[in-house]
Amino acid sequence: MSPLLGAVDLSRARSTTSVISTRRHSMATLASEASVWFDAPEGGDEFFLDEKDPSEPSYGSRHSDVEEEDEEDEAEGEIADDGESSLVSTNQFSVLQRLAEDVEYVNLLAEAASTSDPVDRIALVAAFAVSGYACTLHRASRKPFNPMLGETFEDTRLGFIAEKVSHHPPIMACHAQGEGWEFWCTSGAKNKFWGKSLEIIPMGAAHVKIGEETYSWQKPSSFMRNLIAGNRYLEHVGPMSITSTSGFRCELDFKEGGFWGSTLNHVAGAIHSANSKTVSKLEGTWHEGMSQHLDSTGSRLKVLWRPHPFPSYADQYYGFTSFAITLNEITPDVAGVLPPTDSRLRPDQRAMEEGRIDEADELKIQVEEAQRARKRERDAAGETWTPQWFDKMQTENGNTRVAIGRLEKLGIGSQLRYGSDHDSYTHNIISH
Repeated sequence: MSPLLGAVDLSRARSTTSVISTRRHSMATLASEASVWFDAPEGGDEFFLDEKDPSEPSYGSRHSDVEEEDEEDEAEGEIADDGESSLVSTNQFSVLQRLAEDVEYVNLLAEAASTSDPVDRIALVAAFAVSGYACTLHRASRKPFNPMLGETFEDTRLGFIAEKVSHHPPIMACHAQGEGWEFWCTSGAKNKFWGKSLEIIPMGAAHVKIGEETYSWQKPSSFMRNLIAGNRYLEHVGPMSITSTSGFRCELDFKEGGFWGSTLNHVAGAIHSANSKTVSKLEGTWHEGMSQHLDSTGSRLKVLWRPHPFPSYADQYYGFTSFAITLNEITPDVAGVLPPTDSRLRPDQRAMEEGRIDEADELKIQVEEAQRARKRERDAAGETWTPQWFDKMQTENGNTRVAIGRLEKLGIGSQLRYGSDHDSYTHNIISH
């Protein structure tokens, strides 16, 4: 059974050695027992969602000029959604589902796991790191739903699980794995307003483990251009350094578009050995694909990755890829057994997916108000929020600001640890 399928007994789920309750819910039951999102009875077994938890620590920043910003500053600070805007500028899935798009091209990791050449391996990991941007080509006009605290999403095709583990600052933790590879990340963002552009500054880091090697990187900034006038578009600009515990590293540069768009979406970089010798070069664009140089002149290239074509109707459907369109589907294999916290079952998001826009707006307000009310009740009772699937813990390196992953076999499943600043999140995968 999938690790998140079934509702959770909170008193048990927080222990890494406990038994997990797998009480199933049908779609009809969830429709009639909407307490997960609205009015869960006090002391009930349902896993309900909550809002701001001041006990969650900040997870730091790789940009010193935004590290100490006030989280209440809307123009420059953490990206949050406190329910004041309508759904006019929102697309039909959540940030957790957007994270799943980062691992759409996991075939690159499977290929990397099958090669013995460390240069080719890091080249494929680099292509994978770039591939997560291809889906953003037509996404400048709308944003995803901001998940509720404790909201989850899983995609069994990718072995992918994600949870929102903190509301202020907004932090998502996710994990995916396949044959020979493992991926995990802790993700958040801050923003800066530049007049005509909005800069989105990613926080946290991504990691891939293949064999005994672990690769780590942080994302560059993303810019939403032409906020005031003109056609809006997204541009990803800045360095991405992919390091490996083997000593190899790949330095990529996401180029800013020139005046006539000559370098728009261009990505170039080089792979360096442990002694800093350049051993290979990469080039391409984040929306069309990446290639590896096979000689010193760059006259011979090996294609590492090409994105799947967008559907012909993508411009009418939020700029979604064929993969993204599937993320809201409730297929027969998961219908009735999805956890009630899954993004696909969130009432306002579901209503928008089904075209009930006015109702979705009303439901969004109700869901958020219910969470605030429960937060006040928790504060009055002296209770704090604890993530369901990612437990906070000290890391071995107290100064780390990125995720650290370690797999430990347990009697009932697997334990995966994710680090964020001085803390980490342990994700319990229950094997059946």
